[in-house]
Amino acid sequence: MREFLLLTIFVALSACQPNADTGDLAGKAEPSPPWGSDCVAPQVVATGVAIEQITGSPARFEGVLVRTSGYYARDFEHSAIYATLEADPYDHKFASGIWLDRMDPTLSGKHVEITGQFTQAFKGHLGQWPGSICVISATVTSQGAP
Repeated sequence: MREFLLLTIFVALSACQPNADTGDLAGKAEPSPPWGSDCVAPQVVATGVAIEQITGSPARFEGVLVRTSGYYARDFEHSAIYATLEADPYDHKFASGIWLDRMDPTLSGKHVEITGQFTQAFKGHLGQWPGSICVISATVTSQGAP
């Protein structure tokens, strides 16, 4: 009986181990982007839209190919576009930006125009942004509207 009790406790404790695939000590992995490993350009024309429009009504743009412009901020666990430039990317309110997936990190701090597919299904690191854009193209621009 004692061996059975010890075996039961061992099995129960083994089930409490962190997820080895994600390294997440809480056992909860962050969701993966819905587009998998590649951003595929849909065969449609991108909708030009301001960052504030997307962050204000993210459900309206779910799955839409969008074109927007703003300042790209890249840092540790941070890859997002904002309407304004801050000296420190962490000075931004994350809710005012959009997480960017598949973005060239060398464009950080620059005003860029990006085209990509928006989704609310993936909200960036720790789910802190209203949604994310899988970037298909990015170019450095002068400051201006999308």
